[in-house]
Amino acid sequence: MRTSKGFTAIEMLVTVSVIGIVSGAAITNLSPLIRTQQLKQATNQLAGILRQTRTLAIAKNTVLTLKLIPGNAPSYCITTAADCTSGVIISDSLASTINLGLTTNPDFSSVTFNARGVVTSPSITTSNIPTATLSYATDTNVATRQIRLLSILGKVGVQ
Repeated sequence: MRTSKGFTAIEMLVTVSVIGIVSGAAITNLSPLIRTQQLKQATNQLAGILRQTRTLAIAKNTVLTLKLIPGNAPSYCITTAADCTSGVIISDSLASTINLGLTTNPDFSSVTFNARGVVTSPSITTSNIPTATLSYATDTNVATRQIRLLSILGKVGVQ
């Protein structure tokens, strides 16, 4: 009678194969969750950029405008001028590891804060709430999150 200690090569091969299959299925199911978290991160970044623009306007005691540049590689600039060609204080892209899209309603492509940190443009009313939408698309679904400018003091709502 043969007594062996340990596992045979076939037992090891079956065990490793089962672990590989289960791991592959788990990783595939986590991909949408990871993308959703990245979308939330980009949305929170944009909300932070709005707050930063307001804070800089107060600190520098000047009028500053946040210009959002929509598209598949969205970017922004904080400027003292009417556009991003002069007077730029900060210019950057929205950090993202996913193919992120940004769309805005016409009122949200440019937000101006005066020296006291009050939004002077666009006008904000209950019927006109400037909104920016961040989204990403995969082969199977589209996920979106919205940022709304809720008050003249730069309060934002993330949805």
